[in-house]
Amino acid sequence: MNNSYSHKEVTAILNIAGSTVYKLVNEQILEIAPTDKNINSSRRYTKQSVDAAKKIINPDIPGLKVAEFARKYNYSAPRVYTAIKKIGITVDTITINKTEVMYLSEENQAILLKELSKQKHKGEKRTFYNKEAGIALYQRFMDSKQGIHRVVINESNEWGIVIDNQFIIFKEAQEKLCLESCYSISNLNFTQKNGAYVDFLFSKPSKLFETFLDFTYSYFGIENMHLKINEKKEFELSIKEATVESDQLEDIDLSLLEQHLIDGEIKRNENNQITFSSQRKVLTVRVSRVAEDLLHKEYLKTNKSYSELLDDLIRKHLE
Repeated sequence: MNNSYSHKEVTAILNIAGSTVYKLVNEQILEIAPTDKNINSSRRYTKQSVDAAKKIINPDIPGLKVAEFARKYNYSAPRVYTAIKKIGITVDTITINKTEVMYLSEENQAILLKELSKQKHKGEKRTFYNKEAGIALYQRFMDSKQGIHRVVINESNEWGIVIDNQFIIFKEAQEKLCLESCYSISNLNFTQKNGAYVDFLFSKPSKLFETFLDFTYSYFGIENMHLKINEKKEFELSIKEATVESDQLEDIDLSLLEQHLIDGEIKRNENNQITFSSQRKVLTVRVSRVAEDLLHKEYLKTNKSYSELLDDLIRKHLE
């Protein structure tokens, strides 16, 4: 049995960066193993100190680290920290390498997911766009035999496609089937002062949904839209307000599309262009700390976002 580990082995065992190994040595957490001075060998670290460091860095605390939670659910770590601060939940914290590390219990994970799921639209493209692979949820691909495939995410938050009821990791499928996207995802960013969105709801992935989604990805792009599969397995699609030339929508039945509107309007203007407009506007308001606390308590009781709660209160008291 090895009584010591190499630098590379330590980074793998502790799942840390190489520079962190030196910091742990300076903090006397890792111990350098004695070596024969007559042999020119690389530095090694005692097994005893590595085992002890493992207990410190990966303690037996139920739940996930914030970084692990962020990777699992495809959110940025700063966004998760912001949500934790906003909600005010209590988390387990330990100090590793002079840095505080937060652990999230299953209960706190559920609360965070609820909060993060409410914050759709701007900045949430991570939930339906895989930047590393450059692919989007339900994006259409074609294989070398002209077969059509859609990108999905499984329960383990892995991206891939399904063939004969079998899930295949996207990278593997791409190499095996020579997959190519049927269109390029737009990289435009519409500038809007009000940040208004038009919302659609599709109960299942129909031909209308697929055609409209393909258009949305190629015309609006990930910066100007949001796609989410809710708890009922329905598709919630939101796009920024825009005016589109009618010929770009010739493959879409607008009268059928209107049936899936849950907020907004679709109209044809005098120039024969199609306008997507929202019935909601984004306003910035200041409220007292007392009002914020009351709003937060109501938020925890319901399945509504802060915007929805404020909208309900304004309608109730001013209409």
